Amino acid sequence: FISPTRKRTKVEAIYINDEKVRSAKPGENVNVKFNLNIEDFQKGFVVCGINNPCPAVLEFKVQLALIDLLEHRQIYSVGYNAVMHCHTAEVEVSCRELCYVIDEKTGKNIRRPFAKQGQQCVVKLTTQLSTCCELYDEFPALGRITLRDEGKTIAIGKVIEIC
Repeated sequence: FISPTRKRTKVEAIYINDEKVRSAKPGENVNVKFNLNIEDFQKGFVVCGINNPCPAVLEFKVQLALIDLLEHRQIYSVGYNAVMHCHTAEVEVSCRELCYVIDEKTGKNIRRPFAKQGQQCVVKLTTQLSTCCELYDEFPALGRITLRDEGKTIAIGKVIEIC
């Protein structure tokens, strides 16, 4: 099963160093041959089990740590556009809602219209392309994100809710 296209596929062969093998162990680098064309795959697609498909989402909630905002865009607020990197996917995202800022001293959630560099916040992000991601607590490799703007990493975070 290929997510987000939901195409069914079958593994035809597994290769290690160009040698066909029956199985592979965790951590081994493998090449997998499927019964689909190369055009059926894109960067960011996820191979998953048919009974447990990876969610393909357009909107999700993330907890962000704003690490290095741009000099000419020093606040993060609704409407901020950036490129999100999540596993191998790279997609344009927009901040639809800034839910709250986490106070660094008390840990309390504070409603604010914007967040500044060095702060942590929870936001709802939207994208035009359905993107494979999971909750960080359930599958960290598919729930870890990086936001970049103008080629610079501005925030790191984790997916906390799929909307």
